[in-house]
Amino acid sequence: MSSLIEELQAQALDPSIPINDLLRKAKVVAEKLDIAELREWVDRELNGYGPTDQYPEYRKIHGEFQAFNPYHGWQPIIFPNPEGLGWLFEPRLINSPVGELDTASGDGDFAFTLQPNVKAHLVKSLEYPTDVRCLLNRMAILAIPEHVRNKILEWSIRLEKAGVRGEGLSFSPKEKQQAHGVSISIQGNVENLSNVVGVARGARVTTRQTTEGVDASSLAALCSQLRKHIDLLVPESRQDDLRLQIEAIESEAQLGTPNLGKLRRALATLQKMIRDGAVSAGSSLVTQGALALIGEALKHL
Repeated sequence: MSSLIEELQAQALDPSIPINDLLRKAKVVAEKLDIAELREWVDRELNGYGPTDQYPEYRKIHGEFQAFNPYHGWQPIIFPNPEGLGWLFEPRLINSPVGELDTASGDGDFAFTLQPNVKAHLVKSLEYPTDVRCLLNRMAILAIPEHVRNKILEWSIRLEKAGVRGEGLSFSPKEKQQAHGVSISIQGNVENLSNVVGVARGARVTTRQTTEGVDASSLAALCSQLRKHIDLLVPESRQDDLRLQIEAIESEAQLGTPNLGKLRRALATLQKMIRDGAVSAGSSLVTQGALALIGEALKHL
């Protein structure tokens, strides 16, 4: 019979388990072990962050202000005199519950709902009145659920190494004492992959959903990104294996009628290889983003 900690690890490793279900399991463990910090973090991820909460680094995302040009579509806003506009260049705090981000489409735009005073200030700086928005790197947004999943996995592994396993839904007094000696950094560090303009703080993320199905162009873009960052995703000894799986996905996706089973197996293999590398070598935004995008691709097959 699996221990409670082993069950938590299994769910963290299973991409088919919704992030909210995983968090609820983590909350049970945190409650049973009476670890307030983890319990509070789980509650914030489930219900969203408030204005006075401390935000983890992975929820501080930079973006780009854009204005709508009726002839050319959305265009970046260039600030010729940024003096005095420092507040515009701060990272945006993503307060959405992680479950909303976990079910968001990876193909649509991720834009902030700007506060009226911020929007008015931006429009005033333009040559003509138009709509404005703040666009984020979708990889950074989609990385948030994977970051949460990795934190839970890391915590459960450390608990097991400390001798905390659980039996049924309970822990012994000794296990509870040992659990309080297991530390884990909730804040962490997330690198920003793109050189984009910072944004102000405030509203939730809104996304445009897409229909399900095999999207060859999206899979091609995913494979291109994986190739570009392959040296950051897996150790050198596994890079050739990763390339083989990428090639298998590209070849299958180009067929008139792709074999969904082959695509799922190849994507799942990629996911496991990258996740194993992240667990052993630490996680970065590249790793989290890659796992998130692969997870999104699997949801649409």
